[in-house]
Amino acid sequence: PWKFINKNSKQLPRPLSVIYRKEKGFSEFLLLSLDAQSILKSLWINKKISEKLKFDEDDDETILIKIQDEIDKLKNLVDFDVRIGINVNGDGIYKGEKYIYSNKVMNLEEHSGFLVYLTDKYNLVYVENPFISEDRESFGKFMKQTKHTTLVCGNTNNGLVNNSFLIKNKINIKNKVQELKELKINPIINGNSVLDLHLAVGFLVPILKHNIVNSNIYDEYQRIESEIKEG
Repeated sequence: PWKFINKNSKQLPRPLSVIYRKEKGFSEFLLLSLDAQSILKSLWINKKISEKLKFDEDDDETILIKIQDEIDKLKNLVDFDVRIGINVNGDGIYKGEKYIYSNKVMNLEEHSGFLVYLTDKYNLVYVENPFISEDRESFGKFMKQTKHTTLVCGNTNNGLVNNSFLIKNKINIKNKVQELKELKINPIINGNSVLDLHLAVGFLVPILKHNIVNSNIYDEYQRIESEIKEG
């Protein structure tokens, strides 16, 4: 289907792979490489790292430590950086003007400071929904504090608030991608289906957020890469 959208596309989306989900605290932990020359190799190493990991009832930072340790163990297998991302799920963990983690409760100032600390210490590449949706001021401060080296994902079209946007609704996707790119906001397609991958290729969306356990995605990445090379 990607050829019907744009037969001249030469771009595979970088895989933003969800490797772990949980209910309390941060809801998702992800892997992404922004400098991998081989998209397939990036997908492969994400899967390999995820297969080595085992989590118990770990707190959020312990999970980050475990993931980073595994990245460090396997980094000699690739010639690019693999970095960690998190979905803070700001709306989900905010109750009574506090942010509720699995092992702690924080006010806004503490929560913001904790996110900046984690982003700096673990060189986080992607932070989704760091605050409640309407707190645009905190989004903007966080963007400045992370020096724009992190993809801060929110739901506004304001590039000073978030520099990436997760596209969940695929209706009118062409216009949405174009609008985001004009605003210098990175579009990211959210989805686990083969169709989502084709949409990302056809509409030149640079990143695809997906679940790492979906083997169909890897096979389809390979097939599309072959089609692109064949012209």
